[in-house]
Amino acid sequence: MSDLTELEQLKALIDTGWKNFAYGDDGDGFNHITNEEGDDRRWSRTITTIVQSEATELFYAFDWEHGLTEVQENECDWPDVRQVERRERVVTVVDYVEVAK
Repeated sequence: MSDLTELEQLKALIDTGWKNFAYGDDGDGFNHITNEEGDDRRWSRTITTIVQSEATELFYAFDWEHGLTEVQENECDWPDVRQVERRERVVTVVDYVEVAK
C-alpha cells in the first residue's frame, strides 16, 4: 500500500505518462471521463482532462496544451492536478422554424 494520497498518486502518474489520460486511456486506478476544450491561442488550445478514481469515485482534472500546427507539440509541463466535482445543469435551447403554409 502506498503512503501517497490519491491526488499525489495521480500527479505521479501524470508526470510520467499524461498523454495516456489525455488521449482517452484508462489505467492505474483512474478512468478517463472527458476532455473539455478551452480557448485557442495563436499556437495552442488549452484542454482540461477529467479522470475518475476507481477506488473513491472522485473526479480530478488537469490542463495541457494541444498544439494547433504540425510544428507545435502537445505539452503538459507543470500540471495543476485538482479535485473537481460533477454538476449537471439543464439548458433550454430555443429554435425558430418556418411555419408551414
